[in-house]
Amino acid sequence: PFHVRYTRGIFFTAGQHKGAMMRIIMKKVNANPHAIIFVDNKEKQTARMHNAFKNSSIELVTYRYSVLDTKEEKFHSSDKKGVISEWNNLMKKHNWNRVAKQ
Repeated sequence: PFHVRYTRGIFFTAGQHKGAMMRIIMKKVNANPHAIIFVDNKEKQTARMHNAFKNSSIELVTYRYSVLDTKEEKFHSSDKKGVISEWNNLMKKHNWNRVAKQ
């Protein structure tokens, strides 16, 4: 499990099963919406949402956001040394204590 954040009606659940997480937050905040609009850059997450709500009366509309696919591919295929260095500099600048390993 990873940390999640729910603020102002937006639920951040990085890397987790979005359908399951949506069901959990709805129960926690006692929500019973008529519809859900869901946007994610991963097709597996839109599929998971449909699976999680397939027997529900809630109308579900999902969108797969693909605009950044090329940039994401480039990032994942890189060695990330520059990104790690920038992250570590930011952490030091703000005196935060989590430094990434190279």
